[in-house]
Amino acid sequence: MPGLLPHPTPVLLEQAVAVPGTAVPLAAVATYTRLAVLQAGRAGAANAGNICYGVASVDIAAHRGIELAPGEILVIKPPEGETIDLNTVYIDADNATDGVRGHYYPITTT
Repeated sequence: MPGLLPHPTPVLLEQAVAVPGTAVPLAAVATYTRLAVLQAGRAGAANAGNICYGVASVDIAAHRGIELAPGEILVIKPPEGETIDLNTVYIDADNATDGVRGHYYPITTT
């Protein structure tokens, strides 16, 4: 249809915490989006415990960040017209291999 922009194809995102107490970014490199939908859970399985998300200082043991129980959903959506870099969003977890899974819609920056 005239006037409509193509929608980006969603990209799978899975990130797990290797060592509880060590925050892990959702993306290893700059990854910009206007929308990400994530579930607290591992690929193919539920988490054994909670995850916590926030900035680099997120810490599940200190309850620093927003905690999600296994199966809970997190929607990351910055203000209209803004983007978020998934490399600046971190998770921590109660247990090794717990994490998040979901998708995001990539955008390119110029």
